[in-house]
Amino acid sequence: PILIYESKQRTIMDRIQDKFIECVGFRICDHCGKRMTEGYCIDDGREHYCSDECLHHYYSDEDFEQMYAEGKGTSYYTTWDEEN
Repeated sequence: PILIYESKQRTIMDRIQDKFIECVGFRICDHCGKRMTEGYCIDDGREHYCSDECLHHYYSDEDFEQMYAEGKGTSYYTTWDEEN
């Protein structure tokens, strides 16, 4: 039951984050809170980090390389167009 609740909660949070991004046109760094137009996208957008410094508070270079998986993973560095 707890896992189901956490899973549903994550889905709701994903929807809220997607709607926020759609409305404002940019992401927010999960570590420092800065507005982002480029940076690290972790686990298909569950986390965003604007710099190596912010990313390394949570993940090492080796961790990121594993998540990136030579471009086949769900984590990567990218740029986003500002819509607003």
